[in-house]
Amino acid sequence: MSEQVHTELSSLWQAQTVNDIDLAAVKQGFMSQRKKQRLYMAVDIGAFIPALFLLYHFWSELSFTVKAVNLTVGVIALPLLIYQLWLRRVAAFSRNVSTLDHLDVLTKQIKNNVRIAIITKHSTWISMVLVMLTMALQYVVDDVSTSKLSFMFGVLAATAFIMGVWYIWAAKREQRFRRQLDGLKIMRSSQY
Repeated sequence: MSEQVHTELSSLWQAQTVNDIDLAAVKQGFMSQRKKQRLYMAVDIGAFIPALFLLYHFWSELSFTVKAVNLTVGVIALPLLIYQLWLRRVAAFSRNVSTLDHLDVLTKQIKNNVRIAIITKHSTWISMVLVMLTMALQYVVDDVSTSKLSFMFGVLAATAFIMGVWYIWAAKREQRFRRQLDGLKIMRSSQY
């Protein structure tokens, strides 16, 4: 009887369908992530440099309040920039040859992409708080004219719109990366 059970289990085991890994798709996904991460690194650095230049160029025209807030934001933004560059390094500078390595690196990078999307999503509401704080401090500390006050509300409205769109975009990216990560985990588990 045990021989019959063994034969039935063996037959059942052999009849299972196996999900083949699409090697070309894994390699293409890896190469695409490498190009994207390098581009994003350039954009991240490229966005920070003009901000520093503008601060330097208009420094004498800024009020003490705006200077203080911008310095605070810069002190917070620089380590965050370094952290995001560190998260992007996995795919950007990886030099793997085997498909298994491609799958590993792609999985690590997608995990990091989820982290980056979360940072991006939360940076939107933090930016709104900082803009409102700056405006409130300017109103209380600095002598703000009516025309400047109306300009400040225009900036607040534009910032709120941009940050709202940015939040939705980041939230959708986070969801997409989580789905990709789940797919990679399934692909990885079907390998064994």
